[in-house]
Formats: sequence, C-alpha cells, structure tokens
Amino acid sequence: MTKENMLKALTPDPNTACPRPMGPACRQAGSGSEDNTVTVKINRVRAGKNPAGQILIGALFVLIVVAILGMVVVSMISTESFSVIENMYGVQALNLAEAGTRFTVATSLAADSKWSDNGTVGPVTLSPGTFTIKYLSQSRRACTLESTGTVNGVSRVVQVSVRKVGLPNNFDYGSFTGNPGGATLYVQQSAHIAGDFYYKGPIIFQNSAWQDGGIIYCDSLDNQGHGTIASWEIAPTLPIPTWNNSYYDNILTLTGVSTTLALSASNIPSDPWNLNGGTYYFKGIDINAKTINGPGTLVATGTSGGTGNIEIKTNAQINNQVRLVAKNDVTLSNNKNYGYQFEIYANGNIDINNGKTISQEATIYSKSTGTSISISNGTTVLDGSSFLAPYGTVKYGNTFLQGLIYCATLEPTTGKSLSLYGAVSCYSQGQISNNSEISFNPEYLPSVVWGLGGMPSLETTLWREAY
Repeated sequence: MTKENMLKALTPDPNTACPRPMGPACRQAGSGSEDNTVTVKINRVRAGKNPAGQILIGALFVLIVVAILGMVVVSMISTESFSVIENMYGVQALNLAEAGTRFTVATSLAADSKWSDNGTVGPVTLSPGTFTIKYLSQSRRACTLESTGTVNGVSRVVQVSVRKVGLPNNFDYGSFTGNPGGATLYVQQSAHIAGDFYYKGPIIFQNSAWQDGGIIYCDSLDNQGHGTIASWEIAPTLPIPTWNNSYYDNILTLTGVSTTLALSASNIPSDPWNLNGGTYYFKGIDINAKTINGPGTLVATGTSGGTGNIEIKTNAQINNQVRLVAKNDVTLSNNKNYGYQFEIYANGNIDINNGKTISQEATIYSKSTGTSISISNGTTVLDGSSFLAPYGTVKYGNTFLQGLIYCATLEPTTGKSLSLYGAVSCYSQGQISNNSEISFNPEYLPSVVWGLGGMPSLETTLWREAY
C-alpha cells in the first residue's frame, strides 16, 4: 500500500461522526491539514473509589448496630425475667411471714398464760423458705410480733400487735370500787395510789398520802393533807363485774365423796409424796411435815366425822401445781414457801399467816360470806395470782401481792399495809393507810379468771407489712 492510500485509510470521513467523543487524533484527522504526521495520544483512565469497599463498610456498620440492639434486648429480657422471679420470691416470702404470725398467735400465744418471757423463734423451715419470729415489745397479756419470711434470699416482714382479752374493763384501774353506799374513802399517812383509780363516792386525802401516774375518778375529792394529787375527775357510772360461780361449784363437788381416812404427816405414803396428777380424798388433812409434789389434788371432804379442814403447818412443804379443796376452812401456817400454780378452793374461810412466799399464778378462792380470805404477817404472793372472795371480805395485813383481788369488801387489818401491783375490784373498801400502795400494773394480771369473763380471746391490731 502506498503512503497516500495509508493516509487515506487513516483519515476519517468528515461526514461520519466519531463513534466516541472526538479526541485530538480525530480532530487532527478531520481538520484537513496538510501535515502528513499522525499523532495518536492515549489518555490513562484514572479509576474512582472502590464500590465493593463501601458495601463492606456499610455491612459491618449494620452488623454492629444489630449486635448492640440484640444485646440491649437480651439484657432487658434478662432483667425483666429476674424482676419477675424476685417478685415471685417476694410474694412467697410475704406469705411465709404472715403464716409465721398466724402460727405464733394460734399456738404459742393462745396456750401461754404469760408472754413477757417469750423469746425469738426460728428460723422455722416451711416450704419454700423459712420464717423467724421476734418480739418488738411484750408483757404478760400484750405483745408486738415481727415475722420475717425468707425465700431464696428475698425477705418480707410483717408486724402485728396482739392482746389477750379476758378480764372486764373494771380491771383497767388499780382499784375499782363500784358500790360503797356513799361511804367516804380515806387515803392516809404515806399511802400512795399510782395509775387510774375508781371510787364511786367521795375521797379524802390526809397527811402525806399522794397520787400520781393516772386519774382518780370519784364523786368528790378533798385533799386535806400535803401530798400531791396529779389529776381527778367526776366518776362516771360503770357496771360492777358480773360473777359466775359455776366453775368453782363444780370443783367443790369433790368434797361430796365419802371417805373414812384422815391425812396426817404420819400416814403420808412417802417423802416426798408425788401426786402424779391424781386426786386423793380424806375426811380431814393436817400436815406438819413432809414434802408434797404436784401436779395433783388433795380433798378434805368432812365425811365420817372428819373436820373437812386443811391445815398446812410447821415444816410441811407444798411444791408446784398442788390443788387443795376443802369442805370447810384452810389454814397455811407453815414456814415454807409454796410452788407455782398453787390453788385453794374452800367453802369456808382461808387464813394465810405464815409470812412466806406463794409463787406465781396462784388461785385462792373462798365461797364464804364472812372474812373469806385473810392474808397477814408479811405474806408475799407473786406474779399473776388471784384472790377471789365474791361473797365476802379480803382482809390484808402487811401483804405484798402481784396480781388481782376480786371481793365484796376489801379492808386492812388495823395499822397494816397492802402493796398491790395489779388491780382490785370490789363493792366497797376500807381506808388505805400507813405505807399502802395501790399501783395499777397490767403486767401482773392473770390472763383469765374463771367467773369473770370466761375464756380469753386474742385481739390483733396493726397487722401490716413493714418496710
């Protein structure tokens, strides 16, 4: 091919558009220049950013976001699940705490006559956990319980206040005298009244007699001495307690059993004599030595020419839970103390003059209409005891009593004193003089006195969950 033909072949047809944007070569070829030199310039195409890298980065970002959201969702689900489980344990623990209080009230409190010495109980296992009982406050007849229920480390606390109700409201006073017939009560010498005091009549204070810690309710009050009177008000009319003697009559029917044997120190079966819960009948009982252990009952029937009396003298020792039942009178003149829950039931009079101690929760009852019960010579009667002479007189002389007196008349031996910590209820009473002290203290009252309100009941208040 000749040079001319080659040039012609390389020269584009001016009537044909370049298939691509016209580069320098095309422009030169189509310019009609006479220059026979052909210049071909190849431009390098510079690549932009890599699209595949951008997609990878975006995908990683999406994965990270999704992972974070997943972790948040899992955490929320886990927290919610833990919260649900903890709430379930909390409900179970609350149920256990309530069960603990109900169990304690229905068992140990209902069967116990004295709550002031109760201690912490538990932890007690009860599926699905445990409960523990402790006392925030307590006395003989009232307490506040705190029960803690625990399930798998989750605890709930319930508090409840409980009070044993069995005595009439008349025993909410240190002394309640409901029908003195208009007689004036004299409070003299160094006598002291502490707590609320009710006397349906006039009262005169003399010498250095004084009162504090409550209100005296009476028809009128005249302080003729130099003692202080904290507070007094006009006495409202209150009913006198109703007495039911059927419980005591039932016990006294034991004296109707016929027997020809009398009991004395010489024919006591053994020393000590353990009664072992039995009841033993004699036409009369006169013991001046030996030791008798309860529980058990000795009855003086008065049959077959017997005296029907019981006399405990000299060195005779009567221990816990011994009951004496007499057709007629009972005399305690021995030089020994008596055990707890000692009981006397007599149709006649009871004379306690040994100057010794009768332990807690004693019951002394006389059906006599005379000087039913006489307590003298410094006799001490402790904690929750009851002296009951519903038809007669309780006469005291230098006596210390923690408990309750219920009688028709309460009067002192001349020149003698009574230290009473608890409560007394009567129709009338003589003067309160010398160093006597009448102090209302529910801590020393018995839980129940048969004939005065019957069986006690439990009253619960302030039942709440504690936080």
